[in-house]
Amino acid sequence: MNKLTDTQIKEALSKMGKQDKLNMALYRRVYSHFGLSSCELWIFYYLQLSGQGITQKDMCQQMFFPKQTINSAVSNLVKKGMVTLDESPDNRKNKIINLTEDGKKAAQETAQKLLQAEIKATEKLGSEKTALYNQMRAEYYDLLKSEFESDFLKDEE
Repeated sequence: MNKLTDTQIKEALSKMGKQDKLNMALYRRVYSHFGLSSCELWIFYYLQLSGQGITQKDMCQQMFFPKQTINSAVSNLVKKGMVTLDESPDNRKNKIINLTEDGKKAAQETAQKLLQAEIKATEKLGSEKTALYNQMRAEYYDLLKSEFESDFLKDEE
């Protein structure tokens, strides 16, 4: 493993941070363009991907958003007539988020367009670069999480 100098580390962190912020800014433009909150768009996205309803609990696990944020976004989408909250046949406490007909149209016009753009960009990147990108991001996340948890996130889950 190559040892980095302090200057190289600072430059690398600056470039990685800038790239992360550029990606976040790009997605914020998408949310704004579609007139949705980030959470609302991701709810459409995951419902679109699944092709069926998803429990709020599963949605929280997939999206890494706090439960309150999901609940608030779902409530807004229910008010707009885009989704329904239905009781799970397995457990009445679990609510399943389902797209309404209007929600299906909205998801097609928003989340599906986002997904198609991501697919095209990934195809252009190619299988080797995509695999390397995913491997490196996952490895960096694991290392960073370990450092955070050993230093200052010791008591948090």
